[in-house]
Amino acid sequence: MENKTNIPLGDLLAGVTKKVFSPLDFMGKGSLTERVIAFALGEEPPCDVPGCTQEDWRGLAAGLRHVDVENVRVVVLGGGTGLSNVVGGDSRRADWKETPFTGLKEVFPHLHSVVCVTDDGGSTGEMLKDFPLIGLGDLRHVLLSSIRSTNLKEQYQLDDAAALKTAAALHGFFNFRFNKPPESATQLWAASGVAPEMLPSGLSVYLVDLVKRMLADERMASALRRPQCLGNLLLATAIYSKLPAFFRTAELAANQRLMQTAIMDGLADLSQAVGAGAQAVLPCTATPSQLQLLYANGVLVTGERKAGDARRGYPVERTMVCFADEPLLPEAVSQCIAEADIIIMAPGSLYSSIIPILQVPGLADVIRRNEKALKLLVANIWVQKGETDATRESPEKRFYVSDLIRAYGHNISGGIHGLFSHVLTLDLADIPGSVLQNYILEKKEPIYIDSDKVRELGFEPVRACIFSRNFLERQRVIQHDPDALALVVRSIWGLRETGFFALPLIAESSLPGPEFSVRISSDKLIPCMRYERIARAVEGLEFRYLTLDAELPENMSSSLQQNISAAVLEIFWRHSDIHPDHLQCLSGISLVETASWKRCQQWIMSFLFMIPKTVV
Repeated sequence: MENKTNIPLGDLLAGVTKKVFSPLDFMGKGSLTERVIAFALGEEPPCDVPGCTQEDWRGLAAGLRHVDVENVRVVVLGGGTGLSNVVGGDSRRADWKETPFTGLKEVFPHLHSVVCVTDDGGSTGEMLKDFPLIGLGDLRHVLLSSIRSTNLKEQYQLDDAAALKTAAALHGFFNFRFNKPPESATQLWAASGVAPEMLPSGLSVYLVDLVKRMLADERMASALRRPQCLGNLLLATAIYSKLPAFFRTAELAANQRLMQTAIMDGLADLSQAVGAGAQAVLPCTATPSQLQLLYANGVLVTGERKAGDARRGYPVERTMVCFADEPLLPEAVSQCIAEADIIIMAPGSLYSSIIPILQVPGLADVIRRNEKALKLLVANIWVQKGETDATRESPEKRFYVSDLIRAYGHNISGGIHGLFSHVLTLDLADIPGSVLQNYILEKKEPIYIDSDKVRELGFEPVRACIFSRNFLERQRVIQHDPDALALVVRSIWGLRETGFFALPLIAESSLPGPEFSVRISSDKLIPCMRYERIARAVEGLEFRYLTLDAELPENMSSSLQQNISAAVLEIFWRHSDIHPDHLQCLSGISLVETASWKRCQQWIMSFLFMIPKTVV
């Protein structure tokens, strides 16, 4: 073949013969960072690599797994399952108690979790009916996952076995759920399956006292009559123990500073007592707030629970958080982020996890100002129905990691520059095809990595085997492995500190930085006050029903009316877009037998009679 270059053949040969290869060049594919991480995670090195012995490989592996992180300060942001899982395993799982000491908390002693507080489902939603509080469910979830073996052993002089038993007992107690009020503290402990004697003395004394206060505090009485998770009630009791008993709900709602202090202090007390550490878990704000999703077809859905069930079939146009008052950013959150050496965006629901946190005024700016920190985004593994099953640019196509990044950029005031530089993601090539096929049959799709587009946006992708192989083998389920993720973060920190960590090729994100104003409820109506007003409106309604045999509507029996009234109240409550003022003109509700209703039933399933007595 003719040499068509202007370089002399001798120089070409010299260049080839002088080429020096690193032993890492013989290790698979990917960037230097990805190859080193693969080795840290246990990938077997190739044999007979020139200039590198097996002893060298073993030394490198040991060095990566034992990078000194004793004084490294880490902040992880997220909500619910995704955050709790990477911090210390998903503490809602029944088998968490078998291996509770795992994840980031066991590698990084100075770990702080900043938690999203827009949750309004389940027990959390029940508590919002009675208290002027933020959503407590995710705080409780992450708090339990944050319990550290070292803390339990040092605080209560326990050995390894006793620390494990203590974590298991706390898991059972905090996750215990009930549907009717406990008869007594003794009955509650017995029903939970946990006895005070199963806990170390100091912790037992604290929780026994907290349970007694919970049952004796009149402010807890209404909440105790609802279906509840005990851990949420214990956290609420710890918070209310910091508040004067004579303050009523309206007064507490009007005094944000007082509520913030009580929330932070009560949470710190409980966190310290259970062995998580006083500031291990922090709310992103102490101001009650609601998630709102605006879909591309113009439909606005309010409430995290309702948004999760929306299934609109359209991509999300915008994510918003509506605050009940001028939102407060806790000083402890600002300080932890400002001093952090590593900041991690945990995986989780795209629109109901990281984005609401970064919409708290001032929080994203604190992250941007911390220019010394290593900043990582952990990408989700799976598409989420109603959220990431469609994209704004092309609703019918697959969802990619670059789409995930664009969604962040589109919904965070000021854009995403300075919030993270690297994206940790799963390499789908590591997952058996048969497993992926089973997920697809269940209509679950993975989020695909498109490395080139991620780099074009100004971020560096890092593919790693960060899913749980053990979980995959046992239950054929794919989720992030807390220990693998912690080891990857530790290895990346070691690479960064030694100057071997690759920076993004583009210094600044190419995504635009939109500016959004803070959304504050016009009437500052917090959920518990809204519930109280709806309950009063429903209580004054007249309930009747129509049958084929009756010429006029008939009154219901008291028991039936009570059941229907409770159902109507729950419907109004769940739909946050129904304002109590909308119910002022409502006089009553009539239930009509299907055979008695002659109009189209596709749209009209009930009718209202208004004041004056005009049927609509």
